[in-house]
Amino acid sequence: MKFEGYVLVSDIDGTLVNRRWEVTQENREAIAYFQREGGKFTLATGRIAGRVKQIQQQVQVDLPVICYNGACIYHLDTGETHWQHLLDRTVTEVADEVLESLSDVSIQIYANHHIYLYQQNPKAVYTTFLLDEHVIRVDDYKMTPEPWAKLMFIVQADKMQQVRDCVGQSQLRGQFNFVQSAPEYYEVLHPLTSKGSALESLAAMMGLSMDKIIAVGDNENDIDMVRKAGYGFLTSTAEPTYQKEVDFICGSCELDSIATVIEKMEEFVL
Repeated sequence: MKFEGYVLVSDIDGTLVNRRWEVTQENREAIAYFQREGGKFTLATGRIAGRVKQIQQQVQVDLPVICYNGACIYHLDTGETHWQHLLDRTVTEVADEVLESLSDVSIQIYANHHIYLYQQNPKAVYTTFLLDEHVIRVDDYKMTPEPWAKLMFIVQADKMQQVRDCVGQSQLRGQFNFVQSAPEYYEVLHPLTSKGSALESLAAMMGLSMDKIIAVGDNENDIDMVRKAGYGFLTSTAEPTYQKEVDFICGSCELDSIATVIEKMEEFVL
């Protein structure tokens, strides 16, 4: 079979699903074709496992998924957490610094497969996860139960640089990994956490060759994963500065992003 031994790993938001959180017909058909030809498909996302499970209603997921932007490798069918990197509580000092600089910033903490939301910012753009049962609003983010997988700042896009500048000046900036995952989202992760490092762990766990992994994303948080994969793609809607970081550009999530990846891979796999 043409794609025997190959694994396709896709980001979700802005890459696999459109604005209605649907996998388009073009992409569903392309993924099914890839799987019939021996390939395996899985996901790498900043989302919690409960939301990722909804993708299974649209496409077949063959391997454990990468959640929380690399903080966790999780098996959707068994509910088993195979691997994780968790935050040290000193992250609250970084959060306090940002709150002092921008008092209206929202904070989300991902813990125990739930999202804890502190201080919703009405001017910031939120995606659909605020509408599901996994979101718990809290009056004091420091009281969120442990363990914490990631902390995320949410602010309107025109204030994002203020968040980045504040973090850049923090004395704790070297103790965590910071990554922007959307125009309004800036995430704080364990220093060894990234989608790329999680992809390497998944490959080692499953006996996969990194040379035969195809990774697709659309934002800063995907760059490390896309670089480390044997074949790395960013969508055509990714920022031009990010597109310069990779070898291949694919289509838009609104129509045919994954379909164009698989079409391109046909040229490489003989």
